[in-house]
Amino acid sequence: MHDNPYIEEALRVLPVGGYRSAIGAFWNAVVDDLRNKIIYRSLTMFNKEMEIGREINTYDDFQNYVNDD
Repeated sequence: MHDNPYIEEALRVLPVGGYRSAIGAFWNAVVDDLRNKIIYRSLTMFNKEMEIGREINTYDDFQNYVNDD
């Protein structure tokens, strides 16, 4: 999570009262972290367990075919 642009954005908007924006940025940071962990640790298991209709191979596949739910 070091140098995560979403965390940096949240920390920039918090001091000026951008709470809604900060919540969204923190949410994006968590989703980004989970996607990266799945890609580097267990992409094969993810594809086996999830029924998305296609195989996920890249970060862009997550963005395009997997929702945050």
